[in-house]
Amino acid sequence: MAFPKFIEFLGVPPSDVAKLRSLGTDTPEQLLAQIYAAPDAFERFMGHDTTRVVERSLRAMVPDTVKVVPMRPSRVLGVPLGPVPTHLAAPEGDLHRRDALFAEVERLKAAKAPRGRIAAAEHALDDWFSRHGQ
Repeated sequence: MAFPKFIEFLGVPPSDVAKLRSLGTDTPEQLLAQIYAAPDAFERFMGHDTTRVVERSLRAMVPDTVKVVPMRPSRVLGVPLGPVPTHLAAPEGDLHRRDALFAEVERLKAAKAPRGRIAAAEHALDDWFSRHGQ
């Protein structure tokens, strides 16, 4: 099973990487949405300092143009999940996401952003390609 790579670049130790993977998110947006939906549960699960580090790193990975909507958090956080969605997102939404990730990488490079931010954005784009087989 392949895990999303973005989690490795959140600036937390390997034990916390494993805990974050257990939440079952595929994208930085999904993990940030879980934090927004259940901040207290997330903080109990990861600890205050780690939560702040993760949240800051995720905000750097998610372009400002992407709206993060709180989503039901993983059962790992002690919050029951609802039913599985009955539909999939339209493919053009995925293409918009790919284009937004690419634009973010280019914007960061043009702005001579810190290498860590550029690497995080590049890894988010790599994750998109690994999930979509392109």
